[in-house]
Amino acid sequence: MAEAVPQTNESHTISDNLETFSLIWLDDKTNSNEEDENLEKDLRNIINHLITFQNEETCQQYIEKRPEEDRLILIINDSFSHTLVPRIHQLRQVYAIYIHCKNILGKERWITKFTKIKAVTIHFDELIAQIRLDQKKRMKDEQPLLINIFSNSENAGKSTTGLNGQFVYNQLLIDCLLQMKPINEQDKNELISICTREYQGNSSFLNQLQEFQNDYSPDKVLWWYT
Repeated sequence: MAEAVPQTNESHTISDNLETFSLIWLDDKTNSNEEDENLEKDLRNIINHLITFQNEETCQQYIEKRPEEDRLILIINDSFSHTLVPRIHQLRQVYAIYIHCKNILGKERWITKFTKIKAVTIHFDELIAQIRLDQKKRMKDEQPLLINIFSNSENAGKSTTGLNGQFVYNQLLIDCLLQMKPINEQDKNELISICTREYQGNSSFLNQLQEFQNDYSPDKVLWWYT
């Protein structure tokens, strides 16, 4: 299996993650070949922080050491699923589990015991498609919600001064943005350096990063943000 992050025989070193979710892939049946490398590229286009394991015990130790606020998405080969899933399913940091197997017959009843299992598939293209679809939903759920701190009465949306609450919020936001110092070349280069390390091997993101490095200017900040 080609290692994604970090580059070790067993990818269990704890490293920084710039994103909310991490992807963990446990499978002892694959080798370092072009097919596996393409699979890793497809997975990292969905969730960049991919860590691979070939040993069940090492994988479990890594999962258990992660903070509870982590969001771990697991891909587990069926040969490990019946022993590993019952041991890690209750962990808060385990967010979702996907099982890759050769035969799904007879697994329906077992799967219903573990609600974090989102899919059991035979083909990797089906697995990747399901993870991509689910991840879009997860990212949408992670977006912050607008909270109305004002009363729901006839004066809803107004502060004690009579001003509309949303108007006050927008004015404060604009004022904050106007006071922010524009990014300088040193800040830009530091950001690019950090992202280059974090997204090493993720050609899709690195192409975007190269475009940012070449084309970014302060007058395009909203375009890049959206």
